[in-house]
Amino acid sequence: MVTISCACGETHFDVPCGTEMDKKPPRCLKTCGIRPLCRHESTCKPHRCHYGACPPCRLICEEEYPCGHKCKLRCHGPRPPPNPEFTLKPKKKKSNHQSESTPGSPCPPCPELVWRSCVGQHIGAERMMVCSDKSQFSCDNLCGNPLPCGNHYCTKTCHSLMSQPSTLSVQDKIGDSCEDCHLSCEKERKPSCPHPCPLPCHTAECPPCKVLVKRSCHCGSMVHVFECINYNCLSEKERMAVRSCGGPCHR
Repeated sequence: MVTISCACGETHFDVPCGTEMDKKPPRCLKTCGIRPLCRHESTCKPHRCHYGACPPCRLICEEEYPCGHKCKLRCHGPRPPPNPEFTLKPKKKKSNHQSESTPGSPCPPCPELVWRSCVGQHIGAERMMVCSDKSQFSCDNLCGNPLPCGNHYCTKTCHSLMSQPSTLSVQDKIGDSCEDCHLSCEKERKPSCPHPCPLPCHTAECPPCKVLVKRSCHCGSMVHVFECINYNCLSEKERMAVRSCGGPCHR
């Protein structure tokens, strides 16, 4: 009699000698003792005792990318060493070769689609891009960031901004600097007057207005000249007094 058994040896039957070549191994109800090597070891559905390689894991990979998305491909992790194939031929010499596990393949780059802002972070200029695509783009809007003067805005086309320029060296600065302001000062002067500031754009307060203004007396016989700052600082009553010529009123 010849004994034919399953891979684990728990299930077997005997057949007459000479008929064993037409027989298949018995179906074993025991669970396969080979532990999965993929990340689904605790959740993978167990399978029965078998010869040869274990069936591939059918679960979704769900490996988390650095971006937070998860891989949606079928499990592609490493596979355990297979059992030897079923054979009835006696081995002439015991082999020391051990089956090796099959390494898994890495997850592909994240294929999820995400909205990504332009380098200038303009609202409404976002584009739908593949998450793993880290390329940057500029939109057609003007930069619009406040210039260091605090009075005007950058009119260059959308560009990336420097990150913490005070703490980075010249070689480590990221992006482009906004344009230098060469416009005239457009601040409202205090006290209020109709004369523009003669200085180029600046951050400090505007200097006192030295423009000469002419004001006639009430009768029109004399014209007084004042510096704008001095005249504007006066109250209405004081202005009436300084404009008087001191003569008799003819009106």
